[in-house]
Amino acid sequence: MARTPGRPASYNRTFSRDDLLDLATRAFAEKGFSDVSIRRLAAEAGVSDSLFIHHFGSKLKLWREAVDRMIELEFPQLIARLSRHDHTTSPLVLLQDNFAEILRLAQQRPAIFRLLFNELDSGGERADYLKEKYLIPYVTIFDHTIAQCQAQ
Repeated sequence: MARTPGRPASYNRTFSRDDLLDLATRAFAEKGFSDVSIRRLAAEAGVSDSLFIHHFGSKLKLWREAVDRMIELEFPQLIARLSRHDHTTSPLVLLQDNFAEILRLAQQRPAIFRLLFNELDSGGERADYLKEKYLIPYVTIFDHTIAQCQAQ
């Protein structure tokens, strides 16, 4: 018997690109890069794995977009909090405020830190991406604030 053209019946649920990205973001945060499979993500979503490839290009590109979506709002805010130094706020108060914000973030969004620590531990291209895009800008302003504390 010939197969009817079109989507298999099991793939009749529609997922938007954002839905697929949400699914991948959770999976990368929970399992790590090496334990996530585009085929398994597709099966979980009830879509073909070629749909993931169509939207994201590769597993690495999917990972980058998922990481950016997860982290991008938080790190610029941490940097902005440290950068708001004026003459009325001491650098020590800025550091204390920043530590409190990091602890709040770790409590509310532990997946970010789980992903960061797992990937940084693994080394390689993904660790370099996280360092260059998020950690180095943060550490640079953090070091500057520490230097201001020491100067005072």
